[in-house]
Amino acid sequence: LLIKKWRNEAVTAIAVEIAIWLVSKGIVVIVGTHELEEYPRVAGISVLDTSGRTKEAVDLVISLGGDGTLLHASRLFRFLERKNKLIPPCLVLGMGSLGFLATVPAAHWKPALLSVLGGTRNPVPCTFRTRLQCTLHAPGPVVRGIDRPSIHPP
Repeated sequence: LLIKKWRNEAVTAIAVEIAIWLVSKGIVVIVGTHELEEYPRVAGISVLDTSGRTKEAVDLVISLGGDGTLLHASRLFRFLERKNKLIPPCLVLGMGSLGFLATVPAAHWKPALLSVLGGTRNPVPCTFRTRLQCTLHAPGPVVRGIDRPSIHPP
């Protein structure tokens, strides 16, 4: 899954370059619904189905942008049915303003992806992200949470 920062030409240019490279390696690239039009030169890109009707097989999230882009990627997974409820490993290519969660600078995307695809021969730090689930017991009606009802009357 290739997720990128919105409305940024420099980020889009690198994202297209990454997508072309991944497709040339035979890797299926999935992008967000509203981002497909930004990859006109890349054949074979799929759109992420967040309707819940299909099971998406996402093995790696490539987040190109900043911390907010990674948080957006995490949010997308609330719609997807997964076996273990974990979000796949995230390779965060930093191009945002903060970059606290960035794994690798975006300029080094190719060596980072070569390391990721090479497996344990040349490890690269990938972050495993999980979604926390909490329940608050309080008087009152049930209020809908992120994934399921999260506030229950006592």
